[in-house]
Amino acid sequence: MSALDDIRAAIVARLTALVDIGQVHAYERFAKDNKGFADLYGWTPAGGGQREVRGWNVRRTASRGQAQPGGTLVITAWRLTGFLSMVDLEASAHTADTLADAVAATFRADPGLGGLAIGDPVEGIDGPVLALSRPVMFAGVLCHELQLDWVTEHLEPSAGTGLDGEAGPVATLLDAVVTWLRATVMPPFGAVEGRLQFDPARDAIAAPLALVVTPIRDVAAPAGTTMRVRQRVEVDFAVWLTAADRFADDAAALNGLETLRALPRQSLLGWGEAAGVTDSPITFRAGETCPARPGRLAWRDTYTTALYYQQS
Repeated sequence: MSALDDIRAAIVARLTALVDIGQVHAYERFAKDNKGFADLYGWTPAGGGQREVRGWNVRRTASRGQAQPGGTLVITAWRLTGFLSMVDLEASAHTADTLADAVAATFRADPGLGGLAIGDPVEGIDGPVLALSRPVMFAGVLCHELQLDWVTEHLEPSAGTGLDGEAGPVATLLDAVVTWLRATVMPPFGAVEGRLQFDPARDAIAAPLALVVTPIRDVAAPAGTTMRVRQRVEVDFAVWLTAADRFADDAAALNGLETLRALPRQSLLGWGEAAGVTDSPITFRAGETCPARPGRLAWRDTYTTALYYQQS
């Protein structure tokens, strides 16, 4: 199945798991008459009672792709439509409100759908929005109609993204850094990527907790007066930390962030030379907070090391 199929299936599964939700369909169902609709959307309470209309369908209403350094960010709009028999004496309007709130809450609790979607708020909106609640005639019965709209994002990686295919000593160094971090800080980090550029305010990362390694600059010292040119080159590179807000609440955000920063720092400090990756141990240079996508925090730590460029 495609990533979109997996996301749709996860939405349907979470709806189906809700108590007294009724029948749930993975697509908008049609029938030739009221009896057919009643069969598709009919529901009998678990404890017994009169059969009534109560059911939902899930439909994709829009989709678009946005170019990203890591691939294509696919932004998908979903509509979750429910029908519920209107029974005035049972205050069914309150039941409809309760069901709508339960649907929204279940997706706010796991907006990433177990890792299938990114899970960040889209345009500042966290989870499904109740867009419509109205009375309608459906299956020959007066019903409440509920429409909840939700937007998910998922990243479809492109072949050859990141530092793949890049040549040269710095690219080789950063590739080794990525490999080392993957071996030492995953988990708790869900992803470690190497990229030529990264903008945490725009670029999406699929994992709720991730590191991105990018080059910053390399500065050469004057060449020695030898028969062959041999220059010491200081290399600065960034390790970007990006995390969903839920990894640190407001009261402990700084402590939580420092705990996360310490993991790659402890892994990298002093590493490199003994492993044959660099010509001097990696050291820490500076750190700073950065603007991030809504629902995330971001921090950039800069590290420095040295390589020697030598005339062949």
